[in-house]
Amino acid sequence: MAGNPGTYVLVTRPDAQGQAFAARLKARFGESINIIQSPLLEIRLLKADLPLQGVGWLLFTSANGVRGFAALSERRDIPALCVGDRTAQMAATLGMAVESAAGTVDDLLELARTKAGESRGAFLYLRGRKVARPLVRMLRDQGLNAREAVVYEQLSKPLTPQARDLFDGARKVVVPLFSPRSAGVFMEQVQGLDTSAVRVVCISGNVAGQLDRDRFDDVRIATTPDAKAVEREIAAII
Repeated sequence: MAGNPGTYVLVTRPDAQGQAFAARLKARFGESINIIQSPLLEIRLLKADLPLQGVGWLLFTSANGVRGFAALSERRDIPALCVGDRTAQMAATLGMAVESAAGTVDDLLELARTKAGESRGAFLYLRGRKVARPLVRMLRDQGLNAREAVVYEQLSKPLTPQARDLFDGARKVVVPLFSPRSAGVFMEQVQGLDTSAVRVVCISGNVAGQLDRDRFDDVRIATTPDAKAVEREIAAII
């Protein structure tokens, strides 16, 4: 796959994650694409009191939750259940015993249900200030003992001038989106811009649900909710 050097990929993930994803794209596609980085969210870790007494499981739906927990506590003896493999990898790197649901919040919920019978204690969900799915409420609706702690927040950021210049209706632009929050911010930021030549790749249907699909040339949903599947969709486009 030679690719098209006239294709631009706009990476909107927060700084650290965005740089890592851009590096993966560059390693795979080389000079066949132009990568522009413009984070739409800034992650800020928060101070919080962690209600760890009686907790048997930690729940993480993002690497930011893992970072937030690690900044607040030196405990590594509580096993972690993670929504996906990359989040699980980060938790494992920090010394936690980890199991990945390898999917979505619904998969994580099902994994938690299977663990509930082990009677280790309550579930503690380490989350951002804004979440797409009310995981704790979902757990409680299943009769599970669950609590939560807000350990980071996601602050929206404007598109850079270089990123805004991409939306001229002529250049071929691919925009991968990894969260409902970033998709919502993206829609706000492109108001008044020509996105008719833009192709969006969403990591899940929940992300795609935040978009006005009629404004784009194409909206694709990755076959599995992970970065590798997003890469495959990008490869199919370029």
